[in-house]
Amino acid sequence: MAVKQRFGIGWYKPWEWDKLRDLVSDPERLEASHRNWRRGAKRVLREMREQGIDCQRVSVRVAELVAWCREQGRPVDGKACADFVAHQVLRQHEGRE
Repeated sequence: MAVKQRFGIGWYKPWEWDKLRDLVSDPERLEASHRNWRRGAKRVLREMREQGIDCQRVSVRVAELVAWCREQGRPVDGKACADFVAHQVLRQHEGRE
């Protein structure tokens, strides 16, 4: 049986976005404002769903992201944010199949 791929998009509250931008080692890779980020994230989510891709919003609390990065021995950067979201998606679906 084929494994269904699931994707997640990190979803940030405005104050969490500001915290994230202050903490990441590569802030230039992130949208400067929460408004711009949200607009792009909504577009990507819609496009993926239109293509039939199982994609969900994953609420990200920056404190949890930072703790996860420490546990993993990783810097807090854009790649770690994406990996954290993927980890959260996997955790949400463990045992459901």
